Amino acid sequence: MSDSGPVLPVFERLAPAPPAGFVAGRIEALTAPGDVVVDLHGRGGWVARAAIDRRRRALSIESSPLARLLAELVLRPPDLRHLDAAFAAVGTAPRGESSVRAWIAERWTTRCPTCERLVTLEELIWEQAPSEPDGLPEPVTRTFNCSTCRESRTGIRHLPPDDEDRSRARSDRDDEDAA
Repeated sequence: MSDSGPVLPVFERLAPAPPAGFVAGRIEALTAPGDVVVDLHGRGGWVARAAIDRRRRALSIESSPLARLLAELVLRPPDLRHLDAAFAAVGTAPRGESSVRAWIAERWTTRCPTCERLVTLEELIWEQAPSEPDGLPEPVTRTFNCSTCRESRTGIRHLPPDDEDRSRARSDRDDEDAA
């Protein structure tokens, strides 16, 4: 893994990798092999990774659990087979009357208005209704790709949610309130 290569896109906003040349240059200029590099404001283990790559020892103080997780991935990337097995295990774990995988898939499903087939949502955008500033947000746009009918040139469609989507969103909200 390189000093500044992306680990997972979700972490790019949380703790982007600093420019590799900058970190490496500072470590080379200020330390010698075997020295300890201390990063008091760690944001994902990037400085520690650069230090270790240059034969230094490293101490990184991570500020949040997500930054700690990123540091673990940067410093000790998992074997992809183990990561895949972990996701599979989480997916088959029970959730209500089904599995986590089925529960998530059900919530991210919509119906293509052209061919009536079920498709997976890419995105569901929620907004607060201007007329009800104290009310709960409602879904206003759904984005999906129907590979069957390919209604648009790209296959990606942005449409208002249908009644089924709104009903599912309300039931999810009720489930959260009950929990």
